[in-house]
Amino acid sequence: MKPPFVAWESLYSAYTKHPTPNMDFNTAAIVLARAISLGCWVEADRIANIIRGGLTERRKVGGRQQPICAFDAIHVTRVAPFVLNLYAQWTGKPFPLEGLPVISMEAYEPLLSLWQTEDLTALEQALFVACDLHMERSKLSQVESFEFIDEVDILHPAEILAVLRLREAKGLANPAIDHPLMQTPVGRLFEIKSVPHEEVLERAVANFLATIPSPASQG
Repeated sequence: MKPPFVAWESLYSAYTKHPTPNMDFNTAAIVLARAISLGCWVEADRIANIIRGGLTERRKVGGRQQPICAFDAIHVTRVAPFVLNLYAQWTGKPFPLEGLPVISMEAYEPLLSLWQTEDLTALEQALFVACDLHMERSKLSQVESFEFIDEVDILHPAEILAVLRLREAKGLANPAIDHPLMQTPVGRLFEIKSVPHEEVLERAVANFLATIPSPASQG
């Protein structure tokens, strides 16, 4: 089975359907985790910049300044604040999450504190509990919004693999995780490969990014 594709086109199309387009905050973070887990560092940074833009930048729509991206369902996701804080620790570039109505990260919180540890036993335990949370939050419901409702997201533990990939990049050893979530065909780190160049898609993304005003231009 091939590793999951980093869905650039879905990120771009989310911004083109409405003057003030909406994107699911949870989904955006999972796409970022997927890029990290695949070692697509350039793509991960670009996705992170889009997320930052959605959280901070504003543009004039109908004579009024409105957010470039009105993120949906910010308050229901546990995985999004974990992924964004994880990537912020890696890059040293925090996301503007202060004041957002996010709920507790639950089992992801201790993992955020332990992901750089050399204590493999403690890390393995934290990863195992986080895997349990992934499975617990993998379901479709008419009553409650869950983090993992897409088949790829349910089977591909992107946020767990993102931790392992970042540790690998730092030269740290990774523990073996004896958990059912990690026994699927996509529950492992794949060899890092370059993302195929798509000229039309790259041009479309570049055109979109050019529409985002820089903070200095907003006055």
